[in-house]
Amino acid sequence: MKFKTKLGTVRENVSQVVYCASSGVKKDYADGGKLTLTAKDGALTATSNNGFVAISKQLFAKGDIDSSVETDGSVTLSAIDFMASIKGFKKDSICTFSFDGKTFTIQDIASVKRKNSLPGTDKDVVMPETEKSFDSDFSVSRESFIDAIGKVYHAVGNEGFRPAFRFWKMEVDTDSLYVVAGSGPSFEIYDLKGKGFISATKKTKLLVSRDHSDVLMKLIAEQDDKTFTVKQKNIAKSDYFSQAVFEFAGATIILLGYDPGKTWPDETIFTQRKNTQHFVISSEEWGIQVYGLMAVGTAELRKANMHHQMTMNFDGANNELLTESTYTLSSTVPCKIKDSDSTRQFCCEADYFLQLITKGEGKENLQFEFIDDNTPSSRTVIVKHNAGDKISDGPFVKTNANGTTGERITLIASSASKK
Repeated sequence: MKFKTKLGTVRENVSQVVYCASSGVKKDYADGGKLTLTAKDGALTATSNNGFVAISKQLFAKGDIDSSVETDGSVTLSAIDFMASIKGFKKDSICTFSFDGKTFTIQDIASVKRKNSLPGTDKDVVMPETEKSFDSDFSVSRESFIDAIGKVYHAVGNEGFRPAFRFWKMEVDTDSLYVVAGSGPSFEIYDLKGKGFISATKKTKLLVSRDHSDVLMKLIAEQDDKTFTVKQKNIAKSDYFSQAVFEFAGATIILLGYDPGKTWPDETIFTQRKNTQHFVISSEEWGIQVYGLMAVGTAELRKANMHHQMTMNFDGANNELLTESTYTLSSTVPCKIKDSDSTRQFCCEADYFLQLITKGEGKENLQFEFIDDNTPSSRTVIVKHNAGDKISDGPFVKTNANGTTGERITLIASSASKK
């Protein structure tokens, strides 16, 4: 094989393929760390596959300025070594790239003495075969997709004995995108609505594991397209899909081992329940208290895997919230309640309180809602973001720059709760 192009063109476009090859690689996966360059019909494409996510990226097309293919062919290289080799040239250098069956050589056309060589093989990285037809597809704004996942991804579980919680779920419909993630004790929900940011052929569900997510989201973020398409193939007798393909103008991303036959919990039993106790607080004021209480949990205690719990004591009569922390040391900090209709105590892991502040909507009011009975549901608090100063039934929405509106809810299970 032999082709010619500007170094900057290759370097900018191949970085995503290198990242996929070398990040989040499945254990002992044969093609991990490798990429294949394929020159064919005047175009150059790079592919890699880390065992969970595969990507095919066009580096240049037929007719592109300063780029051409002299001889068709392919070569497989160490992704990291290839990236290091091309960094040895200036971005505006025009080089020839050739492979003789054993050695891949990069030669600067302007300087005979400037060249790099590295070992290669003609055994291509194995790419998954895509389905010939799909059962559903939707097109979505890349910015909206990334923002929605970013609202909930921190809540994805990581426990091997709870495999269903190692996924985040997305439900897509006309003018709406609903995404949820959780670990069991905590869930994050984001419901995005609006015109023009999404187009779906029918109501669709997407379930993606954390094994795929870090690399997938990084690759999506680095594309230039304003919108992209997700295509899925159905598993028999399942609401979910056996293959998910993310298509961009110059790249295709495929999820491997995508068989999420998991039973996802029904979070709507909480989000649709009729709550009887309500409290509104300022995240900014309460957040100062939470940060101070987190200091009680020392690094030594965390290393010992000791649980750090906090208790919220809502005093509706005096409109005061007293948050307590006990972790060998103890601390109590008061905070004003903006509005309330009851009195309640709620206790849970301190990290969930901290996430309400660090992963929330910034300076906002939070409306805490409980149900006043002895059912299992009463042990879970619903926290509605973007609340007003007074208790209300909503809507609890925030308008985004593109005109869409997002509603955000956090569910937290109590480790000890009483009226």
